[in-house]
Amino acid sequence: MVESVNERIVNHESRITNYRLQITDYVSRFTFHISRFTFHVSRFTFYVLRFTFYVLPLLLVGCARADVGTGAVAGWLRAHTLASERVAAPERMAPHLKDWAVVALPESGNAAALAATLHSELPDYVIAWPGVAWDGLRAQPWFQDHYRFLEVLPAAEGATPLRIYGYTPTPFEQGMWQAVQQSFGVTGVELLAVRVNRQRLTPGESLYVTLAWSGDWFALAEGQRLVLRLMAADATGALTAAGGTKVYAQVESPIVDGLPVALRRDGDMMTSQHSLALPNDLPYGDYVLTLTLYRRNGEPVGGENLRIVGLFYLPEVTPERPVPESEGAWQLGDAIALIGYDVVERVSPGETLRVTLYWHVQAAVPGDYKVFIHLLDANGKIVAQEDSQPVGWTYPTAQWKPGEYIRDEHMVVLDEAIPRGDYALFVGMYDAGTLVRLEVRDADGALLPDGHILLRVVKVR
Repeated sequence: MVESVNERIVNHESRITNYRLQITDYVSRFTFHISRFTFHVSRFTFYVLRFTFYVLPLLLVGCARADVGTGAVAGWLRAHTLASERVAAPERMAPHLKDWAVVALPESGNAAALAATLHSELPDYVIAWPGVAWDGLRAQPWFQDHYRFLEVLPAAEGATPLRIYGYTPTPFEQGMWQAVQQSFGVTGVELLAVRVNRQRLTPGESLYVTLAWSGDWFALAEGQRLVLRLMAADATGALTAAGGTKVYAQVESPIVDGLPVALRRDGDMMTSQHSLALPNDLPYGDYVLTLTLYRRNGEPVGGENLRIVGLFYLPEVTPERPVPESEGAWQLGDAIALIGYDVVERVSPGETLRVTLYWHVQAAVPGDYKVFIHLLDANGKIVAQEDSQPVGWTYPTAQWKPGEYIRDEHMVVLDEAIPRGDYALFVGMYDAGTLVRLEVRDADGALLPDGHILLRVVKVR
């Protein structure tokens, strides 16, 4: 009995000893992990200190540079831009330019991403920063055509200077796209659409043509040249027999290694731009613009003189209703109606603003009236004007006949010192003897104040 009790005591002591050893082992392992944790904390503290010592000053300098850049940009914009103009700036800078309408430009994108944003927004000014993307964008013909370099902004020591570019419209942007869908044989090359700056031809001036293409031009490796011709057409737009092969204007663009020299990427399209100089003695009539692609052997691809768009040059006085670029309906007195006008939206100081008015004679005009064109600033002051008898002093209103439509062009010369800004373009008529203006009513019959018609706001840039 005593031995059994002793054995039990020994077993308990042995188990207690084992527990003590396990506890000692756990304590040792815990101490080891605590030591490792302390080591990693020390390393983390070391790296934090290194970051604070080396990197944080750089970040602070970068922030200071960004502030300096934003301040310089804001100062330049205040001195040179108008409240109505839009500015494209880097994404990080855009939120700080709160006084302007800002287009945020992606800083992490490539040249294509920048071009897509600018192409869709067309801001008045662009703040450019150095980098591969901008180097690629500046090399693109589209950017070179639409934006001109203005100034380099001074930067703080060590900071990279920023460049500012200003938007410049081109005549190739004027007019509307017209679908063509013209294929050229089995080459796979297709002309999708054409855009001309205006349907009505003006003798002595250039016609600006943009062509939109699709297909693999390399399939036309034997191509040599692209030719646009302005030829006479009948009322249906077909080439006239009387016109024969007479070409009134022509332009050629060479094709080198299967690609037209004028071919370029314009947003999502491939386009080519061409200008035709019109002769001063261009006769009145209907015209057609034709296109021919020639092989090296002189043979046309898919046909010669393929019709792509109809154009016209009509007399100043016609019985047929013309088609103004901007249509309207205003009544001047009891006998004259203004049915529309042609005028550009943007002009530069020192240039001449061409204003074309389209009159409809509803009854015999009882007097001799002059046409006035006034360009007014925000305070209502006349900054440019032109007063004359219609059709360049050649067709007084007293000679107008009921039923006639009259195209009446006026040239408004802008002073070179005219401030940049937005100006209101007004038109009306007044009695040449009494200087009293004709009453003007809009399409609803409402009497307009001051006897003049607001055509549009003209941007002087």
